[in-house]
Amino acid sequence: MVIVAILATQVVFSFTDSMARVKAAAFNLRADMNLARAEAVNRHANVVVKFMPGATDDGYRIYTEADNETIKRVGFRDEVQFYDAAAVDGPTKTPDNTDLTGSAGDGIIFAGNAFRMRPDGTSDTADDNDTVIIYGPDPGDHTVMRAPPIAIVVSPNTGRVRLERWRKEEGAWKEK
Repeated sequence: MVIVAILATQVVFSFTDSMARVKAAAFNLRADMNLARAEAVNRHANVVVKFMPGATDDGYRIYTEADNETIKRVGFRDEVQFYDAAAVDGPTKTPDNTDLTGSAGDGIIFAGNAFRMRPDGTSDTADDNDTVIIYGPDPGDHTVMRAPPIAIVVSPNTGRVRLERWRKEEGAWKEK
């Protein structure tokens, strides 16, 4: 009985640890998108956040558009990656109801996997909210979720960045 209790405790802690990593990555990404906004205003230049999905290493780069100067480069840890609606049993739509199954399958709903902040602090996103979705995959099988997806959403024109978490039990996104 003691062995079963110890194993059950490890499962709970490994799940919550995975969830904490996804939340931390989401909060950091939101902060970096706000950094891009601040840098665009301070430099009086367009600043781009380019998302780079990879086979083994997902991440993003923040840089000035005019001279391609890197402001910051971030690679996700193995416990976090861009969401793949085609491979993972989870949400099939973004918080603003954009179909994920028709996307490139990488959880990034930005034209060219990038968005631009303008010198006036606004973004040039499309008419709808643009979204990046990350989640915590199982280390042995990325099609199994250890931590639910979190969406980082950029509102059109204003550049406001917000987080929404997928609630599987409700089948809906909820703003954090």
